[in-house]
Amino acid sequence: MRRFVWILLVIALSATVWAQAGTVRIVTEPWQPFMGPELPGGGFLPELVAAIFADSGRTVSIEFAPWARAMAMAASGDEYGLLGAFRTAEREKLFLYPDAFGVVKTRLYARADSGIPVPSLAGLEGRVVAVVRGAAHGREFDAATSFVRIEVEDHESLVRMLLLGRCDLIAGPADVIEYLLGTRFREAADGVRATGPVLEENEVYLAFSRAAPEAETLRILFNEGLARIKADGTFAELARRHGITW
Repeated sequence: MRRFVWILLVIALSATVWAQAGTVRIVTEPWQPFMGPELPGGGFLPELVAAIFADSGRTVSIEFAPWARAMAMAASGDEYGLLGAFRTAEREKLFLYPDAFGVVKTRLYARADSGIPVPSLAGLEGRVVAVVRGAAHGREFDAATSFVRIEVEDHESLVRMLLLGRCDLIAGPADVIEYLLGTRFREAADGVRATGPVLEENEVYLAFSRAAPEAETLRILFNEGLARIKADGTFAELARRHGITW
């Protein structure tokens, strides 16, 4: 009996140590200006997550991968969190969602000389639209079947597809597309324009895998930490330092 009680005590202590001092393993895609391996500190969101978990005694590790692969890694529980996730009904079956960081707008982009009118989603009929594989863009857009959808690995490939004329339009988060146009594709930026309606405004999350250890504990710690850094000014200071307007 004493041995059984001792085993239970060891298990409880191990769980407590993990909860207080474990590493939160997170996967995401390069998603400038919010995050990327070449950005200082990995970017705004990785630094924000580190600050959120700082008081819980946790370290945070970030791995970058193409978005579809990142989702698969997190959904399986190999990584504990998926950073930069939008919230969809399908993803809620796989992930627990804490409070959101902020909001981004998803938009359509076309070549400036294309003259493609897109007053609404109906204007996409018969067009070729490139998207990032596995990404969410808006309920109506993602469910639409009136246009040809081409999938690529990342947002840089998305912009390149448009500039090379291999699609009529691209769909993606405005902050990310415009960052790429202003940096890596600066010389061609004048040749691309936003068009049509905003597809959707999406809140951005660190979604925790339901298959990961202590997923609910991580969600609670995240919410407590996010509230703390918003109250003490850390959130605003990190946003100012990285040029984010949330």
